[in-house]
Amino acid sequence: MKKKHFIDNNRLYYKGVVSLKLKAFEMVIWLFIVLVVVIFSAGCSVTELEGDTPPIPSVTVGEENIEVVRASYCWNTGCVDYAGPPEILEGKVPFQVQKGENIKIQFDYEPKPFSISVSRMLDTDQEWVKDELVNGVLTVPNEEGIYYYDFLVNWHSEDGKYSLGDSFYAFAIEVK
Repeated sequence: MKKKHFIDNNRLYYKGVVSLKLKAFEMVIWLFIVLVVVIFSAGCSVTELEGDTPPIPSVTVGEENIEVVRASYCWNTGCVDYAGPPEILEGKVPFQVQKGENIKIQFDYEPKPFSISVSRMLDTDQEWVKDELVNGVLTVPNEEGIYYYDFLVNWHSEDGKYSLGDSFYAFAIEVK
């Protein structure tokens, strides 16, 4: 009489088919391995930004730093609302610059901002004008006076589909 089952390499075969119990156990092991890999891969993407408050950027003219004030923001801990410029800059001395100089805005923070939108207002005009930031650099206007700058910075998920946080910042310059 021909055998209907046999054991080979710790597997029970029945008419050439591996025992279902052992096959199911192997599938559970593989499913566990795949699940662990997926969990660790998901942990590599940024879903929350570091710290309780947004980072303060470095704003410079040449080698000199311009004092920057963080205004309203939404971050890991929630949202905080402050007055914007010029009110938030009350008591701050505008940084003196020459016409046409470059102002550099940069963040020593990862991830880098998704976008930075800049506006300025000449003290005497009281009207906000969108300014152009090119590769993190603004060009100082050619008209003398005190200028208030307000910029909004956004951090997004790696795929760009949702916001991780945002913050407004302000500083003042005096063009001589």
